[in-house]
Amino acid sequence: MDIALPSDVAKQVKACKQVLADLEADLARTTSQETLQQANPLEKAELYVTVAQAVQTLFCMYLRLHGVSPEEHPIAKEEDRILRFKRKVSKVHSENLLKNSRRATEVNIQAANRFITAAIPELSSQQKQALRQVGAKRKAESEVAGGPQKKHDKDEALAFLEETMQGLSGGQA
Repeated sequence: MDIALPSDVAKQVKACKQVLADLEADLARTTSQETLQQANPLEKAELYVTVAQAVQTLFCMYLRLHGVSPEEHPIAKEEDRILRFKRKVSKVHSENLLKNSRRATEVNIQAANRFITAAIPELSSQQKQALRQVGAKRKAESEVAGGPQKKHDKDEALAFLEETMQGLSGGQA
């Protein structure tokens, strides 16, 4: 017993079938072993959450088409579980971005020298030379110590300024 559908409804059903076929092909390509092997653990977790949400949404649509309320079906518990997992993955993703975006907090001596020289243009050539020597000395100390010193940034900056002032005043600060 075939039911004749209006032409506009038949077109919508045909379009829906095409979208579902495209979705199935995309899911197969996305969840292939090759794709999963290339992804890092965080990307895999994000992929799994996205696929779980897509499947859950499609199943809710299926339930609604059959007259069942998804809120009263056990799938509602799965939705909560997926949301909790999505929050966890999002938190890890945010922490990862934050960790990767932090810049090293070390004083760039050469940039500080340029800044001071530009800010105080009336420095004599002797004072400028003393400033360069202090910067070179600090850089050498840093390299000998095996990389940037682990002092607090404020202490590091104050020590640099004190040495610079001593060098500029000829050791009388």
